[in-house]
Amino acid sequence: MRFLVGPVVAAVAVSVVGACTTTTVIQPGGDAGVAASSACDAASDPLDCGACGNALPDGQLCVEGKPTCNDAKATLCDGRCVDTSSDVSNCGACGVTVPTGGSCVAGTVQPDCKPTGTCGAVVCGSVPDGCGGTVQCGICSHTDACTADTCVSGQCVNTPRPELSSCGTDSACSGSVCRALHAKCTAIPPNTLGSYTLWVDPDPQHVSFLTVGNVCQCNGNSLETLFNSNHVPTVTEGCSMCMTQGAHGDVYCFR
Repeated sequence: MRFLVGPVVAAVAVSVVGACTTTTVIQPGGDAGVAASSACDAASDPLDCGACGNALPDGQLCVEGKPTCNDAKATLCDGRCVDTSSDVSNCGACGVTVPTGGSCVAGTVQPDCKPTGTCGAVVCGSVPDGCGGTVQCGICSHTDACTADTCVSGQCVNTPRPELSSCGTDSACSGSVCRALHAKCTAIPPNTLGSYTLWVDPDPQHVSFLTVGNVCQCNGNSLETLFNSNHVPTVTEGCSMCMTQGAHGDVYCFR
């Protein structure tokens, strides 16, 4: 009797699970080995998109087995998510390239352009550069507490701040100059019950009084306060200049 002697070959069983293949090796003697691969979600898993092991780059999603950009404004071009409004290799659509020196603006190819715009006599703001952009010509920087420069038609215009507007602690604007106050009276409309406030240098003190009607007024270069119903001045403050803001406004006594 003759015996045949040769290599023992393992049997291999293959089954398909979903979109992926599971391979099971049958060892000699009939024992099943360890599966060579396992099932995957090829429809939505970004690590197995369309096929097991097909991982997508960051910023992409897997939808129905196909790569999709996570950013709704991006477009998938040649496996990359790009902004077609500015991408020079995909300007407006995938594969549309911009010539050397050109640019992609709002999805439109702009050819190479040499800016020609100059500021000339324009000292602030901007002027067109001739290539769809602008040339900045500077800003108006002269400012102080009572004036401000604004740019009007390319020129800096000095604009005074409102008269008697505050320009610092215990100071107000007068004639576009910030002046220190000696005293200030917060006015009360005529025949109105209210609180009168006066502060005086060098140690400002806010004192309130219950009174009726206008309680302060300018008399030449003096500020008069009227604490009684007869409107007889009870306090007079000397000023270098006394000003009233409006018909019944606050009274300002400058040093």
